[in-house]
Amino acid sequence: MGGYHNLDNEEVVFIFLSNQRFIEQYNSIFEQGGLETIADITPDSYIVTFRPFDEEHLMKMLDDKHYKYCVSIHEKLKPIVELIREELPDLYNKVEESFVKYEN
Repeated sequence: MGGYHNLDNEEVVFIFLSNQRFIEQYNSIFEQGGLETIADITPDSYIVTFRPFDEEHLMKMLDDKHYKYCVSIHEKLKPIVELIREELPDLYNKVEESFVKYEN
C-alpha cells in the first residue's frame, strides 16, 4: 500500500485512530445525554462530574460540522485502515500502542 497524498500508512492509521476518539466521545455524550468528566485527584481517587444536555443541544451537536466531518472521515478511512490492519498488523499495532501509553 502506498501513500495517500504524501501520507504514509502509519499516518493514515494515526489520523483514523485520532478521529475515532472524537467519534467515541460524541457517542458517549449521545448515549448518556450529557458530558461526563473524570478528574484524577490521586492515584487511588477521582471525581466524576456530569453535565446533562437537553434534547435541543444534542440535536445541535448531531448537526454540528465538526461531528459531520468526524463521521465522514471515519467512513472514508475505515476500509483503508481495515486493509492496513489485515496486511500490516505490526504497523497498525505500533500506531495503536502510541495512544495506549498515554491512557495509563
